[in-house]
Amino acid sequence: MTLEHSDWIAGGVLALTAACAPAVPAGVASEEASIAAIHQRTCARCHALPEPKTRSRDYLERAAARHRKRLRLDDDQWRMMIDYLEASGATGRIEP
Repeated sequence: MTLEHSDWIAGGVLALTAACAPAVPAGVASEEASIAAIHQRTCARCHALPEPKTRSRDYLERAAARHRKRLRLDDDQWRMMIDYLEASGATGRIEP
């Protein structure tokens, strides 16, 4: 295999890896990147993705209770998902 050929293969593998990786919204901190990827990968299977920071914690906790049977997330992942989607400082109920 020539150097040119191996460079071509490496470039192709890199392009395919990038294309298959879930897109994480711009501005998402590294500690939120994994939960953002889970959000995009799991939520979109059944419905439109709820935008981060648009729901109250109360609403999200009720939604999580309904979704626990379908989604196999551990307790830490559920907590991080609610934190990721919660509108900071929201009082009352913010619902779609």
